[in-house]
Amino acid sequence: MRKILNMSAALLVAMIIIMGCGKDKGNGPNGPIATEQWEVIVDDGQGSGNWKFTMEADSTINVDGEWVYSYSGAEITCPFTNGEATVSDLSISFSATGTAKKPSAPSGYQSSPFNLVVEGTTNSGQGSGSYIITFSQTQWPDSLSGSWTGTRTNGSGITN
Repeated sequence: MRKILNMSAALLVAMIIIMGCGKDKGNGPNGPIATEQWEVIVDDGQGSGNWKFTMEADSTINVDGEWVYSYSGAEITCPFTNGEATVSDLSISFSATGTAKKPSAPSGYQSSPFNLVVEGTTNSGQGSGSYIITFSQTQWPDSLSGSWTGTRTNGSGITN
């Protein structure tokens, strides 16, 4: 009887551990089902970026990355997390927010909240489209807009 109780307790502990681990993001059925990494060129080399798309089991697509742009001789870096993307056939769009940094700006003006909106098309790991990024800090440009081209550098299962 004691042997059966010990085995039952060990089995129960193992089940709890296995079930608990499956709930961690990235493990088991609740983690991402596909990821892709993209490298982009903005406005013919005026800027660049990298994007990581993650499709979750519920089909939502999140995007994290960074947007870097040279404006009036200064580099503006715009990191973002938890953007929301939509992919439909060849079309892609996403919006993201974050805090941009411009270290060369005067004290008190070195950062600005931003909103980035990207639209475009993808096909066979290549993409292109348009963007607009708006800043809310005074002494920053109100917005920058233009075009992007990109290449999927890793992953699959989200874009065409």
